[in-house]
Amino acid sequence: MNQEPNKERGWFYRNCANIVTMLRFPICFVLLWVVIYHREWTSLILLLVTGACFTDWLDGCLAKGLKITSRFGAAADRLGDKLLLGIMFLFLILDGRIHITLKIITIPMAVLETMLLLIWFMGVKRKMDVATVKSTGKYGPGQIKMGLMSAGILFCLVNLIVEESWGPGYNLYATTLINIMFAISLFFAVKSYIAHRAKYRLQSSQLSAK
Repeated sequence: MNQEPNKERGWFYRNCANIVTMLRFPICFVLLWVVIYHREWTSLILLLVTGACFTDWLDGCLAKGLKITSRFGAAADRLGDKLLLGIMFLFLILDGRIHITLKIITIPMAVLETMLLLIWFMGVKRKMDVATVKSTGKYGPGQIKMGLMSAGILFCLVNLIVEESWGPGYNLYATTLINIMFAISLFFAVKSYIAHRAKYRLQSSQLSAK
């Protein structure tokens, strides 16, 4: 996302994608409060996560569809993703209803996302391109990871609501499916970290050569 918005357009047109991206931050702050103090409000957590995921999808559609991508938008979008994932990792680790296997998978995911956040911070500080790394296909490893993680988290929340309503035996294979989704996400998280580290090193060497 290196293309700057067309300055001949109106302010709202040029920034509508960024406005949607910024909506994710107050949603995440409310989500953090609920996760810390009222983790039993599973339906509200599901609603907030769905809203945050929707803004993530919508800002990308607006930026690409209207051709108004920008460095700020790319940086804010990645930061919003890290914030959302960090809060949900906290939920998965702290909530007693979450299966221990999922908690174990969540820990290395949280470590990788922290390292990716550090790379993001250093890239922003040095005014680098911190947009998600693209691959030869349509989606990069970070985008695949985010999609799988979002789906897995939403499915996990829905499963908790189902269990609260019909009992833990109602959805027999849900935990196994969620664990598989998270395990695959972990694989793409490793690939995303390797790709972003390589991108940061390349840009660092280019800056040093100037």
